Amino acid sequence: MFLPSRRLYVALAASSVAIAFSPTAGFAGIALLILLWVTDGWLAGKLDGLAIDTRAPARMGQDQENELEIELENRTGRRLVVRVAVDLATELAGEGAWGVRTLRIPNRARATASFPLTAARRGNHAIERLALRVLGPLALAWKPRSHRIDAKVLVIPGLKEAREKRLLAWHHIPHLMGSRNVRERGDSGAFESLREYVRGDDPRRIDWKATARRRRPIVRRYEAERSQNLILCIDSGRWMAEEFHGRERLDHALSAAVVLADVARAWNDKIGAFVFADRIQRVLPPGHHPPDRIPTLAAEVESRSVEPDYPRALVTISRAISRRSLLVFFSDVIDETVSEPLTKHLALLARRHLPLFVAMRNPDLASGALAPAPDLEAAYNRAAASELVLARERTLSSMRQRGIQVLDVAPSMALESVINRYVEIKRRGIL
Repeated sequence: MFLPSRRLYVALAASSVAIAFSPTAGFAGIALLILLWVTDGWLAGKLDGLAIDTRAPARMGQDQENELEIELENRTGRRLVVRVAVDLATELAGEGAWGVRTLRIPNRARATASFPLTAARRGNHAIERLALRVLGPLALAWKPRSHRIDAKVLVIPGLKEAREKRLLAWHHIPHLMGSRNVRERGDSGAFESLREYVRGDDPRRIDWKATARRRRPIVRRYEAERSQNLILCIDSGRWMAEEFHGRERLDHALSAAVVLADVARAWNDKIGAFVFADRIQRVLPPGHHPPDRIPTLAAEVESRSVEPDYPRALVTISRAISRRSLLVFFSDVIDETVSEPLTKHLALLARRHLPLFVAMRNPDLASGALAPAPDLEAAYNRAAASELVLARERTLSSMRQRGIQVLDVAPSMALESVINRYVEIKRRGIL
């Protein structure tokens, strides 16, 4: 299949005018043009010497911008004029990404077309194929051609922020600080050496055999355990699907989780993750995972329009994690009745672990409770919003009273607040 060029249309128009003066010459000209058009289209399809190379980012942070580059190398023996368009997912298309680029490539030369990418939504998104049109040597016909790319771009929430916040992580790395508070419990850690007893030492550390041998009190020294556990617990139920300024509440939670994992890696902590809704969706046991493990997991999480099953999720976490850990929960609460199972099980976890509940409030609800009420309907709306806000505050207060640390933040502030609280916990040795 060939497509006519502008030059062919002009030539056909001239031949049509010539028919008025000489029908024979005019129709002969049209027939010749059609023959030349077919020949030109056939020649345009002879592209054994056209090489196509695509360069696309394998990963992008959500809301990050980048480019898809298409490089054409011409070794056909003639000058080429090529129009290039790209078929890519809507979630990746930047402004003007679906526009057509025209490249004029001399023989034995290269030319590049760039298409803007904007990572609008987390997940794995496809760049499927290129649509090409090559102009024939007579400039009468365009030969369409399709070239498959089959590239994938993984859009990761928090990747952009993690790079921006990496300086914060390095700023707080323990060996750069020169000291680090570590909470020792009994004979925690590995045995290091023996030394003489000094006033204030824990009597439980006395080594009685060494004491009898040396005839003076000797105590064991233990190397404190430096690597601790951080478990990221992410609710992906219906409340987390609410959107604020074009991003889901879950997007903000996952961004905070990715950055927190990046900072925790600088502290040499072991990192695990649980994602749940009405069932457990992802489980990553705590460990020193590759740097891209948590970001990849976050990119694959999808919100579900279901009620989260808190008891099942928290019981699963309790059974899976035996060592004392910092458990960071990303979710929200409504009122004491609905959230009681969550509060109850978090309180049970607080006996062994350190739970930090990140309550990502609805900013529209808070502003609705303070909105003016010019009419009766607005007054009812404000009263309902105020009641929900107070019920939520009572629930969070109940959590605090049961030994659960709480961060009550707007979704857009979750990342900054969680990092600051984590650093505070590490510096104070609370864990």
